[in-house]
Amino acid sequence: MDKETMMKVLKECRLKVDGIEEFDSPAVTTYVITPKPGAKLVSFQNKAIDVAFALGKSVRCRINGLIVEYEVAKDKTERRIVDLQEMLGTPEWETAKSEIKLQIPLGIDTHGVKRYADLTQMPHLLVGGATKQGKTEFIRCLISSLASCRSRDELQFRLLDNKACEFKEYELDHKVVYGKDCISELRLINEEMDSRYNKIANNPDVKFPYMVVVVDEYSDYLYDETFRDIQNDVIQIAQKGRKVGIHLIVATQRVDRDVVSVLLKANIPTSIAFRVATSQDSRLLLGTGGAEILNGSGDMLFMSGAEQIRIQSPIYNK
Repeated sequence: MDKETMMKVLKECRLKVDGIEEFDSPAVTTYVITPKPGAKLVSFQNKAIDVAFALGKSVRCRINGLIVEYEVAKDKTERRIVDLQEMLGTPEWETAKSEIKLQIPLGIDTHGVKRYADLTQMPHLLVGGATKQGKTEFIRCLISSLASCRSRDELQFRLLDNKACEFKEYELDHKVVYGKDCISELRLINEEMDSRYNKIANNPDVKFPYMVVVVDEYSDYLYDETFRDIQNDVIQIAQKGRKVGIHLIVATQRVDRDVVSVLLKANIPTSIAFRVATSQDSRLLLGTGGAEILNGSGDMLFMSGAEQIRIQSPIYNK
């Protein structure tokens, strides 16, 4: 697959093209297309299915201003894994580490660029995706990378694991909570949050260590009578945590309106979607479709404000 092949297919589909650029990335090859003057951009959107059929590959079309991007999925044999170590220790990582408070390595985007983000600016994160699509692997990368760039005096973790199987490896270094204890732990976090607010009222210059709270498989809590009140505790942290350095990461496999509620999305505007079952699931997570046609295996969409970026997330190897 190369530019010449793509140009040939575009001509066969009667799409008028002025120029084309090719970008390689781990999971997709991206073709940035400049349409001829007067060409209708919507025609590129409408004929994306024809282009996909001609190439024999999955194609995602994005229109960015006057530019069209076709993201062509690579075959499994062509795809490249992004190891977490590839994202850490690079000049980009070191530069970002000096400028960003809580740095997260997101992965490599469709133009082959390493992407990082600051959790304090999000200031909370919603992560969704079907089983075995890369969600838990990404959470592990997030925890490990944050821990590597901040000392325990600077950063605390609260890892809530209802299944008691995802975070056992972190027990020696961080606070991991299982089962019913997750309810009391969330209440303790809310009490700590209120205590920090009281201290700020007495001393506006007081500093606190960051606290990152990870709630894994959030939907499991909501559909268990034992955890019925957990949603209120999570929402309170999302509403008030940022000011006192408490940041929330909510991960869920199940995506529906009870789990990704209007109130939750209003307070956690930054989201990541791995492959999901339907376009409706994608819209609940991101506000737009697209996650239902991702490749899986770490292929994700990162949505922050109006910006949506497709990224191949890293793999965590101990």
